[in-house]
Amino acid sequence: MWTFDLINYQWTMIKQKGRIPSVRSRFAYTRYNDKNDSNKLKFAIYGGTLTTGADNNLYIFHVGNLTWSKASSEGVSVPKLNSPTIHYWDGFIYLVGGQGQHGTIYEFNQEFFRYDLTNNKWENITNYSNTYDYRYLTGSTVYNNEFYLLFGWSDITGKDVENIMKVNLLDSTYKWSKTTIAKDENWSMIPRDSYAFAIDNEIVYLFGGFSSTASVAIMNSLIQFNLTKSELTYTIINKEFKSPSPRKSHSLCAAQAKLFLFGGQNGDTYYNDLWVFDPDNPYSWSSIMTAGNPPSARAGHAFDSQGDIVVIFGGSDGNSYLNDLYYLNLITNTWNKVTPSSTNLPSGRTEACMQMFLPYVYIFGGKTESGIINDLWLYNTGTNTFTLVYEAKSGANPYPVYGHMCELSSDIYGNVLFYTMLGSTDGDMPLGSVDVFNMTSKKWINLHYDAGGSNARANAAVLLNKKNEVGVIGGQAWGTDPKNSIYVLDLNTDTITSQNSLEDYFYSFAWAYYKTSFYIQGGGSASGKAMRAFLGKNTLIKVELACDQSTNSSCGWACSPGTYLKDNECIPCPKGQYNSFYGATSCSLCPSGTFNGNIGANTAYQCLPCESGYYNPFNGSASCRECPINRYCPAGSVQPLKKDIIASYLSIQPSMFPASSYNKDADDIVNDMLIAVGSALFVTFILLLCIKSLRNKLHEIDLYEDDHNYKLLENMVRRNTYIGGLFSIIFMAAAVILICESIIVFIKNNVYESKSLVPLVALESELIDFPASVTIETILYRYGGECVAGDKCDSSIYQSFYYVSYSSMDVNCKKIQGDCHIKIDLTDCIISTGAYIELDMQEKQSYTSAISINLTSSSSIPKQYSGIFQSLIPDDNQIFRGSSPSKFYFSVIPSLFKSYVSDWPDKLTGYHISYNTPPTAGSQYTVENLPFTSNLKLEIILTRSLNSVYTQRFAKQTWLTVLSALLGSVFGAMGALGGIMKTSEKNFNSMKASRKNRKKRKNIAREREKIEDMLNINDSEYTITNPAKADITQAESFDTELKISSRII
Repeated sequence: MWTFDLINYQWTMIKQKGRIPSVRSRFAYTRYNDKNDSNKLKFAIYGGTLTTGADNNLYIFHVGNLTWSKASSEGVSVPKLNSPTIHYWDGFIYLVGGQGQHGTIYEFNQEFFRYDLTNNKWENITNYSNTYDYRYLTGSTVYNNEFYLLFGWSDITGKDVENIMKVNLLDSTYKWSKTTIAKDENWSMIPRDSYAFAIDNEIVYLFGGFSSTASVAIMNSLIQFNLTKSELTYTIINKEFKSPSPRKSHSLCAAQAKLFLFGGQNGDTYYNDLWVFDPDNPYSWSSIMTAGNPPSARAGHAFDSQGDIVVIFGGSDGNSYLNDLYYLNLITNTWNKVTPSSTNLPSGRTEACMQMFLPYVYIFGGKTESGIINDLWLYNTGTNTFTLVYEAKSGANPYPVYGHMCELSSDIYGNVLFYTMLGSTDGDMPLGSVDVFNMTSKKWINLHYDAGGSNARANAAVLLNKKNEVGVIGGQAWGTDPKNSIYVLDLNTDTITSQNSLEDYFYSFAWAYYKTSFYIQGGGSASGKAMRAFLGKNTLIKVELACDQSTNSSCGWACSPGTYLKDNECIPCPKGQYNSFYGATSCSLCPSGTFNGNIGANTAYQCLPCESGYYNPFNGSASCRECPINRYCPAGSVQPLKKDIIASYLSIQPSMFPASSYNKDADDIVNDMLIAVGSALFVTFILLLCIKSLRNKLHEIDLYEDDHNYKLLENMVRRNTYIGGLFSIIFMAAAVILICESIIVFIKNNVYESKSLVPLVALESELIDFPASVTIETILYRYGGECVAGDKCDSSIYQSFYYVSYSSMDVNCKKIQGDCHIKIDLTDCIISTGAYIELDMQEKQSYTSAISINLTSSSSIPKQYSGIFQSLIPDDNQIFRGSSPSKFYFSVIPSLFKSYVSDWPDKLTGYHISYNTPPTAGSQYTVENLPFTSNLKLEIILTRSLNSVYTQRFAKQTWLTVLSALLGSVFGAMGALGGIMKTSEKNFNSMKASRKNRKKRKNIAREREKIEDMLNINDSEYTITNPAKADITQAESFDTELKISSRII
C-alpha cells in the first residue's frame, strides 16, 4: 500500500502489519468509521482474483495503527467472487454482484449479503423473487437509507447494464427496483463498468471506465449523479477527453487553427503517432489515422509547420541518429518521405532546430554520432536538394548546440536572418546566447552572450516576437536542473525581465504559439527538483504572455499568423483568407481561381487552385463552382472556357523560292497587261470597222512597205497597204506585250535559288557562329502567380541560358485572362552544342494547367522565319508544379544565306527550327497535394544539328541579256508577222484578182452576146481545121473582141 502527500506531492509506501491479504486484483473495497472502535477509520476489502482463483475473505485495515485483520467467516457461506461491490452502512458491510468462479466455471451472483460488524458474521438477505439484475465491475452507495447499485457489466447480455437499481435497507423484504433516470442526448456516454467512483453525501461521482454503448470504449469523463430527486439526474462535468500518452522530446505545431502533436518517447518506448488538439475546445484531443509512408517512431526530431504542411527531420529511434526528411499533408493526412536529388545530405542528428519558409527548410545544429555541431543546411522544395549554407566549425561562434530553438526574420533591406537561441553545448553546458546568421553576407552576429549563467538553458519554449524580444519558458540546465521560470530577453536593450513561474517544472516538452498563448504539452518528469529524464508526462498547459493590444499598439506578444485582432481578441482567419504575419488586424483574400476551405490559414500556399471542372471568379472564396455544361474549366480557372486546352503542334517554315506569291505577282501583272493590250487592240479593230476615215488612213502606218512585192522578176516597189497597216498595229501590240513581259519577269522573277544540306564543317571557312534573332514565347495557362509586377515580369520569374549567347535580351510578361505570357527576344543569338534554356517561376502560386512554347528564329532567308509551336497538358486532375521541369525538345539547324543579287544582303545567318520529339511532362500534382511543392520549371532543349542549310540566290539574266533577247524577240515577232502579213496579203490579192477576173469574164460574155446580136455573126461561118491553130485563132478572136468591146465601152 501507498499513501500520497497532498501537500508535498509525494508517494510513500506504508509498512503494513497484521494479517496482510495476499496479492490480488479486482477486489471490492469500502471505507468507514467504526463506531465500536477507537481507531474509527477502517478500510475493508473483499474477494478478488488471486493467483489460485477467486477469494471470499473479508479483510479490514485499521488506518490508525496500519494493521490488517481477517474478518470472521461465521454465518452463511458467501461465494468466492471477483469484481463485486461492497459498501458500509450502519454497522454492516453490504455485498452485491460479482463474478463467481469454481475452477474454470464462472457463475452469476445475484445474491445480496451483509456482514454484521457487531456479531462478526455473514447474512444472506436476498429476496429471490425480486432481486437485482446481475452485474459485476460495478459500484454502490447508500443515500437516505437506500442502497444504490450503479451500472456495471453483465456476462449474461454481454454488455453494460444500463440501469441503476436500489433497495430500501430499512425494508426487511429487500425488494429491488429500478430508478427513473432523466436521460438526454448524451445518455449513450453514461452507462459503464470498471469505473472509479466517489461519494459526497447525495452526490455520486463516476470517472472513467469501460463503455459498450459510447463511441469510445475506454472513457475518462467525469459524471455526477444527484440522488435527491425521485428521477435521478446526471451532469457531465468533464467530457470524454482522449489525450496522448505521456511522452517527452516530441513536437507540437499550430496549423489550420489547431495544434498537431507527433512522436516522442517515454522511457524506452518511442512513438510515431499523430494527435490533434483544438485550442478553442478543451476536450478535443483526437488521434489521427494517417496514410502514406509514415516516419518511424522517434524523439528529438527537428520540426516546423507552414500552411497545410508539417515537416520533420532526423531525431533518434533509440538505436541511431536519423537524417530522413518527411512531410505531412494535413489536407489528405498523408505522410510522404522526401528523397533529395542531391548527394550531399545533413548527417543524422537529434535535438536540432528547424525553420520553414516555403520553398525553403532550414536545419541547424544538433547532436550527432560524432558530437555536437553547428552547421546550417537549407532544403529547397523547388529543386529537391540540400545545400550546406554554413559548415560546422570548432571554436567558432555560435557554439555547437543542441536542444535550442531557431527563428526566421528579415531586416529592412530584405535580407533573410536566421536566429538560434539558447540550448546546450559540450558537457551539457547550458547556453543563454542569441546569435543571428545573415543569409546574404553569410556571417554570424552574436546578439546576447550567456554560457552557463542562471538564465542559460536548453529544451525550453523560446520565441522571438515582433518587438525583438525573446520569450523563454521552462527548460533545463546541465541535464540535472529542471526549470519552471519564465523571462523575456529584450535584444534591443540586452535586458532580462522575469515573469511569474510555472507551478511545475517543464523541460523537453512540445510547445506551440497560437493566438497570444504558449501551449505546452508533456515533457520530462521531475520529482521536486530532481529530473526523471526518461519518463514523460501528458500535461497540457496554456501560458499567456499577451499584453493589452487595445491600449498598446506595440505589443510584442501579438496575434499569431493565421489569426487577426478583432475587438481586442485574436480570431482565426475565415475560410478563403490567410495571414502570414504576427499582429495583423485583417486577413488577405485568396485570389480568384483559388479557394481555401480551412480557417486559420497562415500562408498564401493554402489558397489552392480550383480543381479541373470547377472555377471561381471571386476573391476570398471557401469553395469553387462547378463548371457549366458545354464549357471547360482547367485547374485554376477564373471563368469557364468555350474551348478546351489541348496538346497541339504547329510548324512555320520558310517557303521555297520563288515563292508562290512572288510568281503570282508577276503573273498577275502580265495577265493585267495582256488584258489591257488585248482590250486596246480590240477597241482599235472596232474603230477601224466603224470609221471609214480611219480605214483610209490605215495604210499610212504600214511598217511593211518593203514587203508588198510578190511578182518575180519585177522591180521592188515600196508601197503602203491597208493590210500592212493592220499587221503593223498587231505587231506594235505584240511588241508592247513582249517588252513589258520581259521587263516584268526581269524585275519580278529574275532570281534562281539553290538550297542544300551540307555538313557544318564544310562551312567553317565561311563562318563558325550563326547569330540570329530568336524569340521564345511561353504561355502558362491559368497561371496561379502574379506573372507581372508593374509593367515588368515578376522578380520571381527567372531565365537561365546554357550554351546560348546573345548580344541583347528583352523579356516581357503579360497576364491575359489568367494566362501568363512570357516573351523573350534574343538578338544575335548563337546556339551551341548542348544548348538549353530554363524558365523557373518561383512565385508562391506558380502553377499552371497547360504550357505552350513557340520558338521562332530568323532563318537566314531574308524576311523568312522558322518556328515550332508545341503545347503540353498534364494528366487528368493534375497541375504542373514542382522541382522536375517539363521539357520541350527542338532541333536547331544552322542556316547560311548568300546572295549574288543586290536586292538582298550578301550574307545572312539563322536557324531552321524543327520538331524533335514530343514534350515530356515534369512534376505534376493533384490540387490537394500541392502544399509542399513550389516552383514551376520549364526546360527548352535545343539540339543543334551537325548539318546546315546552305542557300544561294543568283540572277537568272542581266539587263544586257534581257535587251538582247528583247531585240531578238521584237524583231523576230516583226519578221514573223511580216511573213504572215505577206502570205495573208498575197492570198488576199490573189483572191481579189480571181474575183475581178470572174467578174470580167461575166462582163465579156454579156458584151459578146450583145456584139453577136449586132453583127449577126453565125458560129457556122468559122471552121476549125487544126486544133492548135484553132486555139490561136480563138485567142486572137477573143482578143479582137476584147479590144472591140473596150472601144465600144
